[in-house]
Amino acid sequence: MGSIGRSGGGGRRGGSGGSELEKLLTGNSGSKGWNLGLDVSRLEAEAKRFAQRSGGMKVAIGAAVVAGTTATVTLQNVPYVPAAMAGALGGAYAVQLPPGNCIGDSTRQVGGQVAYLWDAVTGQGRKGGARDRRR
Repeated sequence: MGSIGRSGGGGRRGGSGGSELEKLLTGNSGSKGWNLGLDVSRLEAEAKRFAQRSGGMKVAIGAAVVAGTTATVTLQNVPYVPAAMAGALGGAYAVQLPPGNCIGDSTRQVGGQVAYLWDAVTGQGRKGGARDRRR
């Protein structure tokens, strides 16, 4: 399956030939009808890399939720759904910034705290936390 490169052009990897998108749209993929395929293993690998860069999937989701909510409240003249989506995308981007980056570190910290709160509320959190140990 071909890919769309960073420059935006379509085509096969490493070579010549027509665009995979063009083949898909025209039905000239060598088979009859549409040739819609989804490489699940590639998506799974990208999701794992995203989780590693962000410090865990719960941290990334927490950061996206906080950023989406903050954008919705801040951008009051923008409709709710686009504001929330823009904020969530911004949070998902910021949580992947490398360690040592102030924005990335603070986003991961906020996302981690939201994940910890969610675990505590749903009962999945650690029993005997720091507060319980002091007693």
